[in-house]
Amino acid sequence: MGPPSLSIRFVHSGLASTAPVGYIDRMKEIEIETPPHLDSEQERIVDLHTMFNILNVVVGELSVVGVLDAEIEARLEPCQLELLAVEQGLRSESAQLPWLERLQQLQPEVESALAEMQTARLSETDMASLEVSRANLKGIFEVLAARLNELRARLQRPGKWLLMPLEALRKSFLQVFAAIEKNAKGRYWFRYNLARHRSDDYYVSLDFESSSGDTVWMPSLLQDVLRDLALNARKYTAPGGKVQIALFQDDDAISCVVEDSGRGIPADELTRVAEFGFRASNVQDIRTMGGGFGLTKAVRFVKSLDGRFWIASELGRGTRVRLSIPVP
Repeated sequence: MGPPSLSIRFVHSGLASTAPVGYIDRMKEIEIETPPHLDSEQERIVDLHTMFNILNVVVGELSVVGVLDAEIEARLEPCQLELLAVEQGLRSESAQLPWLERLQQLQPEVESALAEMQTARLSETDMASLEVSRANLKGIFEVLAARLNELRARLQRPGKWLLMPLEALRKSFLQVFAAIEKNAKGRYWFRYNLARHRSDDYYVSLDFESSSGDTVWMPSLLQDVLRDLALNARKYTAPGGKVQIALFQDDDAISCVVEDSGRGIPADELTRVAEFGFRASNVQDIRTMGGGFGLTKAVRFVKSLDGRFWIASELGRGTRVRLSIPVP
């Protein structure tokens, strides 16, 4: 027997009395009511896909640095092989904490190898490239350290809810976008003030609010899910576009929206967005570090907490993901 099909229903967000201001007008929403069926290995891949994305970025950047000099490449090769071994271990084994500790021990080795490169006989251009890569990796490792701490806490206390300052939540998004900006190496920039937005920048709106004031009571995994959705939105939106992330919590529920002005998803493929590894047919030309697991992870998480999940999209107009989780 194959996996169960997704249960879906349609609504018009333009007619919904609860639709927040700023929604793309009258875009048809699909509610995904049943999460996809996954085997144990697929569950690990989905749960850790943020970590895998970061590891892929690190390995890729080390490859770029290795091209500069054969001795440098040989010095970095053991670090790259170890990173790949950690990734494989996280994918295939249920005992994740030992692999996470191994990963943290590897970080100073990579930084030491990069520091040694400053004595290499490189041209002025290559030395400049090396410095850009070092700055990029420094930002990536900062994000990696934060994700490791979050992941350890979740593994030790699954399903934990926490009281988070809204400013800390905002800073976690800014840290990730800053790391992506460094990795872009000048191809684009993120702006958080619309008056500074230019045609080659992304405009990012972070709107977090809570009825309890300056803190939000939320599941520990929610910020990871929202970051994944936000980065997914950026990935399929060209520079010059907009990505909006919003959260509101009251006594009854946490409501979140991630909306972009990107490519959109073909209408006949919307029902498949939560399938394991699915990528829409109109984004196959975009090279990504991910495997199409962000929406799978989000739907599984929301439904595990008896929440609701909607998606709306139109080609050339953008995509909106909306979710609601009841407060226990």
